[in-house]
Amino acid sequence: MPAPWDLRIEDSRPIRHLTLSVQAGPPEWEATTMTYEIVDRPEGGVVLNFDHNDFATIDGVRAWTIGWATKMLALKKYAETGQRDPFFA
Repeated sequence: MPAPWDLRIEDSRPIRHLTLSVQAGPPEWEATTMTYEIVDRPEGGVVLNFDHNDFATIDGVRAWTIGWATKMLALKKYAETGQRDPFFA
């Protein structure tokens, strides 16, 4: 069974911005921060900006980047169609 995660909200502005810090989780993720921000597009619609920062080393960053990209595509699909990806079921 995976170890539990402990995330702390560092900054939150309703609906538009959330910054989380990893207090406990996989060792390489501890003390990292994740920021989600919804930004209006001038031509209409929105963009979800996402940053995952403060890694002590770059070991594994490629794998995590691919993982986050996969999760963001699944989230986009869910937002547009209401169909869940099995990861989010």
